[in-house]
Amino acid sequence: MKHKRVLFLVPALFLGVSELSLRLGGTVDFPIFDANNVVGYVPAPSQSGSFLNRNDWAINDRSMGTAQPWHDGPDDVLLVGDSIVWCGNSCASGDRLGPRVQAALEGTGKTVWPISAGSWAVVNEANWLEANRDVLEAAETLVFVFNSADFGDPSSWANPLTHPRAHPVSALAYLIERTLIQPDPDPTPPELQVPPRDPVAALTEVVRACDCDVHVWLYPTRDELSEADPGASALETGFAPFAQALGERITLHHVAQIPDWGPALYRDHIHPTAQGTARLAAAIAASLRAPATR
Repeated sequence: MKHKRVLFLVPALFLGVSELSLRLGGTVDFPIFDANNVVGYVPAPSQSGSFLNRNDWAINDRSMGTAQPWHDGPDDVLLVGDSIVWCGNSCASGDRLGPRVQAALEGTGKTVWPISAGSWAVVNEANWLEANRDVLEAAETLVFVFNSADFGDPSSWANPLTHPRAHPVSALAYLIERTLIQPDPDPTPPELQVPPRDPVAALTEVVRACDCDVHVWLYPTRDELSEADPGASALETGFAPFAQALGERITLHHVAQIPDWGPALYRDHIHPTAQGTARLAAAIAASLRAPATR
């Protein structure tokens, strides 16, 4: 009987110690998301933490990637995008695009409000801005960062491993599932499916609703940088209908034209390194220091 107890206690003790170690190590101290059929998913408001006890993060009361509570200031900049803006668990707050732009604008009186989520498309972003009309109408400047994957159908919530809606009951079970098992996500529940919408019309309506300067930054993948004819890339051709519809209402920028921008500034096929983020932030800040166009 004694040996049976030992055989039971040893694995139980191992599991308990593993669970405690993972939690104390901050492995599940990450943002959680709200999901609906309008924006798909968005960081849940009013939360903060430190992933792996080193990558601090904060989400304010309007789901923006900043600890500063939302308020209508004298010179507000909305920075909107997907994972290029969001960055994810691998980034500390100060290394994300929004805070870096804010730091580069020190002394200008501008306040940068980043709103983003990984894999958001144009329609997700437009839907969020329309659902938060008070934020849109308060902005003096609206900045979008687009890549070639943003011009299609909107993203809907589907995966509790990549966009968790609650913190896991067991850190050990969550990490085993995410890193080892990696199951295919279930289909999006019908009530959370974001309806299709013409992305050109969606962005045009948002821009018309904003009495503000609008900047668009076209961000290429690493492969698109090396294409023989950059003008024929999926990024350029994908944005062409938007450019035609919006005309002079926007100021268009090309990340590929930032001095010394190149493949070494990517940490994978699309996401920038810390140096790349800093370079992009400096370019965005420089464009916002230029005289207003409206």
